[in-house]
Amino acid sequence: MIAPSLWNIVSEDVKSSIAVKFASLREVKGKDGANEALSFLKLVNGVSYIPESYKEVIFKKHAQFLIDAHYEWNNFYNEPNFAKELDTLGYEIPIASLNTYLKAVLLSYLGNCYGVSKDAQEYNEKMLLNLTQTGIRGLFRLIDKNVDIVRILSSIGPVNRLKSLMDLIKEKTMLPEQQKIMAFNTLRTPSEESEHKGFSNFIKGFFSMYRNPKAHTPRMTEDTQLSAMIEVLVVASIIHNKLDITYKTGY
Repeated sequence: MIAPSLWNIVSEDVKSSIAVKFASLREVKGKDGANEALSFLKLVNGVSYIPESYKEVIFKKHAQFLIDAHYEWNNFYNEPNFAKELDTLGYEIPIASLNTYLKAVLLSYLGNCYGVSKDAQEYNEKMLLNLTQTGIRGLFRLIDKNVDIVRILSSIGPVNRLKSLMDLIKEKTMLPEQQKIMAFNTLRTPSEESEHKGFSNFIKGFFSMYRNPKAHTPRMTEDTQLSAMIEVLVVASIIHNKLDITYKTGY
């Protein structure tokens, strides 16, 4: 299509002018004219240029469509189209629309006790991955306090999908410095990567044997032989010596 290519070469002023005309079309030609203009702006990824007050209405409306589809009969079949339409609006979500937007995407992503709309997940994942830090915080508030979300999480299927969601967005919940891994070699060859992974698993396995004694049965007690204690301390010392030479990577 030629429209997206032309959109990419026109100036920011022209883009803003075209988007502002969306508002006048809504007033002069009504719903049909506004829908046609919105379809064009979706096509060229120009929704972000629409005046904020109109964007709020658009995002809320499309998010509500997805919510309604989630609760309707045959929702697994109907959700993909509404998720796609919401995704085409882009990821600059007006604050006033954010809660409805997050609820729509989260409901569709978690599904229900019968399953999930698999064809909608592609769009849901894109929207979740493009959330800002403000969006992530709003997402956690919904999970914690929204009655509809809490009710859905009474079933094992949605709970498992919530775990997948946490894996999906875990890097977005950390500051850039927290995302950098600790390494004791250059990680430039498969052999070094394998060595690093093996040592990481070794640390996890070793310390999981001697974790919080208040929560788990103690593995070392007064009856433990001194020689066994020394062996444990030697291994712990080796691990700590290795950790002393680690550094923060740049990635």
